[in-house]
Amino acid sequence: MSVELARALVNLRADEQTQARYDELATLRTEGRLAAPEQEELEAMVRANTLVGLLKAAALSALQQDKPA
Repeated sequence: MSVELARALVNLRADEQTQARYDELATLRTEGRLAAPEQEELEAMVRANTLVGLLKAAALSALQQDKPA
């Protein structure tokens, strides 16, 4: 993994609209008002976030290995 790609992954964040939608779905779930299609949407967002988290961990590891001792 290139240093540029690793840095980009580490700095990757959800845009405001996506974060707001996630927050809305999470609130509905907490309140017990989440419809089935919304549950599927929330689960997809959680899976995507998990994947991004794994990629970020790999990127951090790559950046640490790239540092001079």
